[in-house]
Amino acid sequence: MQNMVQDILNTDILKITSNVSVEFAVSLALYRQVENLYVVNEQQHLLGIVPAFSLVKSLVNAESDSLSVEQIMSRHVVSCDASAGIAEIVPLFREACHESIAVVHQGKLIGQLCRHDILQWLAQQAYQKNEQEEKTEITPPQFLKTRRRQRVLS
Repeated sequence: MQNMVQDILNTDILKITSNVSVEFAVSLALYRQVENLYVVNEQQHLLGIVPAFSLVKSLVNAESDSLSVEQIMSRHVVSCDASAGIAEIVPLFREACHESIAVVHQGKLIGQLCRHDILQWLAQQAYQKNEQEEKTEITPPQFLKTRRRQRVLS
């Protein structure tokens, strides 16, 4: 059975609307400690992305007071469907400089897939292959047993 993106995606993402001020977007990014803010419409359809470097650029240029997210967001967002096979998505991380990609289902943003998630999946695949070839009773390394822990905000 093929593993699908929906099996390993991270749903703890930050979604904002395009009319939010850059100043507010900066405060959200800092509070949630995220690198990307995904811009969606009222129906949760993906419109764009605001990477942290765009926020930094706005702050350095002292533009954060007067700009909205719509003015600085990138409309070019690399995304995949939740039902895609993970093996199909791996080349996006291997051949490009993507830290993460958006995951959509029926056009709606539902999560993201990070390089860490792909690395963990690949390691798990390699372990399972070795285990089948060697037929040993070795337990998987600890890093294969745990999912990335979500940040707990107090």
